[in-house]
Parts: sequence; structure tokens; C-alpha cells
Amino acid sequence: LFLAELLEYRSHENENSIDWDLIGWWGGDKHRLWFKSEGENDTGSSSVGETDFQLLYGQMISAYFDALLGARYE
Repeated sequence: LFLAELLEYRSHENENSIDWDLIGWWGGDKHRLWFKSEGENDTGSSSVGETDFQLLYGQMISAYFDALLGARYE
């Protein structure tokens, strides 16, 4: 699964920016590898922005719950 809830590029005079909110997983019902990312970045000369990226392993522990373990980079 790959889902882009927000994927936006804005251009206004000399100010350009990119915003995103992405989520996805690979695997079956019992074991999955998840990734999540969101952020915004000004593509100008200063390249100022915020980024959050997560890589997680999920294992089903009951019909409605998963246990997740992973790493996060900000």
C-alpha cells in the first residue's frame, strides 16, 4: 500500500515549497513493514523545512491491534 494524503508543490514568485504526508506498508496481515513521512521544505536558496520519517515493523497481536517497533528521524 502507498497512500499520499498530501503531495503538494507551490510556486509563488521566488518562493517555492513542497509539502507531503505519505504512509505505506509492505507485507501481509500478520507481519508488515511500515513507513510514514511528512514534512515541508522551501526549495529556495535557504532550503529551510521540516521532515519526519518513520520506519516501523508491525506484528498483529489481535484482530484489531498491532504492536509496532521502529525508528524515527526528524
